[in-house]
Amino acid sequence: MRATRPSPAALLAAALAVCALAGRARATLSTAGFRAVAVAHAEYPVSSIAVAPDGRLFAAVQAHGQQTDSALPGTAEIRVYQSYATTDGSMLDGGRVWATVDGVRATTGEEGVLGLALAPDFPTSRLVYVYLTTTDEAANQHVRLYRENDAGVGEYAGTVATGLEPPAESPNRNGSGLGFGVDGCLYVGVGDNGSANRWNAQLLVGTDPIRASETSTLCSQVCLGPDLYPARAVANDGAPNQAGKVLRLAVGGAAAVPAPGAPLAAQPFVFAAGLRNPQALGVHPLTGQLYVTERGDTLESEIDVVDAGSNFGWPCLDGTQVAAASSCVAGLPAATVYGNHPTWRPPLLVHTGRPALAGVAAYTGLAYPAEYFGDVFYLLRDGARIYRVDLAPPCFLPDANGRAPLAFHDGADDGDFTVFFDRDGDGSIDEVSFTTFTAIAQGPDPLGRQVLYVVAKEGNSSALTEDSAIFRIEYAASAPPYPGPLGRIADSCFTAGGYENPFTRPACAAVGPCAGLPDGTACGASAPCRAAGRCVAGACIGRQPLPDGSSCAGGDPCGGRAVCQAGVCQPGSGPRALTIGSLGVRPVPHGSEVALSGWFVPTAPLTPAAARPVSLELRDAAGVVFRARLDEPTWRQPRRGLLAERRARSDFTALALRSQPGGVVAVALHARRKPDTPHEVSAARLVIGDECFTADLSGRCTVTPRRLRCHR
Repeated sequence: MRATRPSPAALLAAALAVCALAGRARATLSTAGFRAVAVAHAEYPVSSIAVAPDGRLFAAVQAHGQQTDSALPGTAEIRVYQSYATTDGSMLDGGRVWATVDGVRATTGEEGVLGLALAPDFPTSRLVYVYLTTTDEAANQHVRLYRENDAGVGEYAGTVATGLEPPAESPNRNGSGLGFGVDGCLYVGVGDNGSANRWNAQLLVGTDPIRASETSTLCSQVCLGPDLYPARAVANDGAPNQAGKVLRLAVGGAAAVPAPGAPLAAQPFVFAAGLRNPQALGVHPLTGQLYVTERGDTLESEIDVVDAGSNFGWPCLDGTQVAAASSCVAGLPAATVYGNHPTWRPPLLVHTGRPALAGVAAYTGLAYPAEYFGDVFYLLRDGARIYRVDLAPPCFLPDANGRAPLAFHDGADDGDFTVFFDRDGDGSIDEVSFTTFTAIAQGPDPLGRQVLYVVAKEGNSSALTEDSAIFRIEYAASAPPYPGPLGRIADSCFTAGGYENPFTRPACAAVGPCAGLPDGTACGASAPCRAAGRCVAGACIGRQPLPDGSSCAGGDPCGGRAVCQAGVCQPGSGPRALTIGSLGVRPVPHGSEVALSGWFVPTAPLTPAAARPVSLELRDAAGVVFRARLDEPTWRQPRRGLLAERRARSDFTALALRSQPGGVVAVALHARRKPDTPHEVSAARLVIGDECFTADLSGRCTVTPRRLRCHR
């Protein structure tokens, strides 16, 4: 165990070691064409990750080692990683501490900082929420708020929710899921508290410990009777009971209040119930649906789709079977219980043997083959296994009748994710295997495309001293990406699929731009899909939605072209493919000249207004080696479907875009710019207006003393 924090000299040595060659940092996955590349490292277990719109990866470090005394608070941290997205596996991004989390209780592997979520308006509010177990208030679960200051460091800004479990809690089954929905509300997954308190999952009020004399009555009332959320027969405190449930909170940078449109009037914080231990939450950006990973008791673990008011039947049901923990249903089929509660929702899918399930995330990028677009990926914690839910376009809704688990990586070798690096700064290389998955999220790769990142730690010890590594899931072959629309699905999909439409839920009030500003001040910066309004009594009034399809990306278009849909900025899915026909680079006086020809498919037909500005970048492993840009092109259209620009006094000396059948656009250009001819080129990036197109040139280029040439 790490009994003390290292000295500054040791920290410097460790940081240099992390930046050293990582040796073997790639793992071939069991799905053909995919590999995992180690890109980042943390000294302690990482429980949750989230990627900001600017590309930074935020990681919740669960705890700085085990705190064995429940009354003695410990510490954890939030780390930020910047270069993880560009490393090729030869170096590990060590990140930096963004905020230190104090008052942490971590006596087991199921305590500490368990969840992390960035506010929907993070670029303007700079708010980060964490879910943790704490020594405050009889060791209950809290949701805390941190705000990034102008120096880029997180500062504690308050506690927005406390007392998320009954007082007689155990150190296990504390949940951990935390995330914002498409309605701007914060969703929290809370465990059932363990032991006899499992019945809390079906009670809305009363946080006194469940008495032994109540268990048989509750079993009969809930599992075999018609009662929904029965009142306890014994006297109790009547406080809101939030254990074994998914909560829906309106936060907005302040203390949590019930979100609007609560499905259960008797407990307005509760969004869904009947859960044993929701380990992770994931929101699908195209459908808005909330996915939950749930570890079972003795029979089955499950993946659930959570609608307003959903009940998943624990402790009467364990996955799709009657639960061994509830004696009143022993020997009965699960159909008997569902017959008493026809509104209870069966799991989407189950895993027998109750494996521990971890993170869950939807993939909506264009770096993988089209068949994976829109799928939901989730983790089996032990053995570093990845599974997915295959969802078909155009609706990407799961079959309400359930489906079988689909393995993405389920190799028998627990050493698949092994990295060689100097972990302790002693100058020698260590072999470290990461066998336990904890979290998954989508983020950019070195070409700006969206891919999946998974977090693994060395083992599953409760000591909370194990190292963690972050791996990028890459597709190493070539295949056409998903060609369809990238925005939210049509409302008609929900009618046909039998699911609730999350986009129609009453929205939570987001952090507005008018706090502290006088009436009449122009506003709207934090709502990129609405026209400017005026501040009135602290609210931004008069903002009209921009037309659907309007760009709201901001920053680098290669981070994903986000578009407006029904007044909401829907995230983009990374750049589209650029196919290179030929590329040549040769030295000329005072710089280099590039000649490129190829083609791409934009999301919409190009117009002169949509094609400004234009830029070209060539990159090698270290970064940009050539960049040319034209901010205000003057386009001509001498023939149908042709846009052309020829300017002698600019980076581009010739530039032509010609429309082809099927939406294809052919590009031909010449550009001159310093510095000298690059020795290697591994990627090309072409930005036209607010769309980005990239090409992987690895292994396709030859270099001579006078010229570099790349071919298709």
